[in-house]
Amino acid sequence: MSLLRKLFGGKKKEKKKSLNEYDLLQKFHSTQQFLMAKREMLDKNIKRELAIIKANVKINKSVALNALKRKKCYEKQLSEIDGMLLTLIKQNLLILNV
Repeated sequence: MSLLRKLFGGKKKEKKKSLNEYDLLQKFHSTQQFLMAKREMLDKNIKRELAIIKANVKINKSVALNALKRKKCYEKQLSEIDGMLLTLIKQNLLILNV
């Protein structure tokens, strides 16, 4: 099998560069900023859907139900992002303590 790869030029495995502490901290920081921005966006979306629900709860129930479904989806995404942020903070603390 390796002979065929040599003849036909199969994919070569690239060596992964090990990141030093500074690069890891930079990567954690950029990821944390991205997640915080996404969290803020989801908060705004949840508030917007709540306003739609309150405005249409008596007038147009189907619109209110659809907004409620979207709100629940946003809340689920928000809880996932909170979990990611918590994990990221724990990993960051582990790196700093090592």
